[in-house]
Amino acid sequence: MLSELLLTVLLFIVLRHFCMSKQEFYKRIPLVSNIPLVGCIFVLARFQPDNLHLKFNEFVSRFGKSFCAPLLNGVMVVTAEPRYVEELLSSQKHIQKNQLYWLLRGWLGDGLLLSSGQKWQTMRKVITPAFHFKILEQFVDVFERQSRVFVRKLATLADVETAVDIYPHVGLMTLDVIAETAMGVCVNAQHDCKSDFVQAVNDVTNIVATRFIRPILAYPRFFKLLRPQQYEKQMGGIEIMHTFTERIIEERRVALQNKSNSKSAAIHSELAGK
Repeated sequence: MLSELLLTVLLFIVLRHFCMSKQEFYKRIPLVSNIPLVGCIFVLARFQPDNLHLKFNEFVSRFGKSFCAPLLNGVMVVTAEPRYVEELLSSQKHIQKNQLYWLLRGWLGDGLLLSSGQKWQTMRKVITPAFHFKILEQFVDVFERQSRVFVRKLATLADVETAVDIYPHVGLMTLDVIAETAMGVCVNAQHDCKSDFVQAVNDVTNIVATRFIRPILAYPRFFKLLRPQQYEKQMGGIEIMHTFTERIIEERRVALQNKSNSKSAAIHSELAGK
């Protein structure tokens, strides 16, 4: 009995200290939920991957351009204020990723998106030249060609009266553009949206988006236990995408090696002729 009483008192002290320590912060930014410990977990239950934009607009209307949502032992701060976004995105100091980003690690690896500190700085320096305007100008033809496919598809759906959800169509066009510009391969997502690769991208994207807004599913063990079918689909989709990209990388490696060998042979031949 005494131990239970002591435990209750200790829990009360911890809760009180936690709430007191956050009071000054909450005075400066609106709070979407003030339920102790669980925070906004019940609010997130109303979120779905396909209604995030609507919910965020609703919250901005209710709480302003910036608001916070406590969740377990952390606090999520959401802002639609351009000044704050610019400050964060241009910062060389605040580059530590939220732990939820690690949901992407099995898919994207430990690359630029998920790295931080010196590793991030090094990788950022390596990749920056690839986004120079002169490099991007080379991709204008790809942008235009894929955009024309996109417009033609929308034209077949336009009947003046029916509302069309363009999100999946924009997603397919984006996938076509990224695959052709970044990997130099045509996946024809807009023409064949049911291919294994395109389906894998859609499946994994939707599953990860769901896990982002369901905190309990962020933990791999709970995800595997509570959503076994989604777990298997995610792992299968990642395997399909990795197999695809590894094949492209290997083909590029062989092509570069053959090109290097051809140049070496030409030089040797020229020297031998002299």
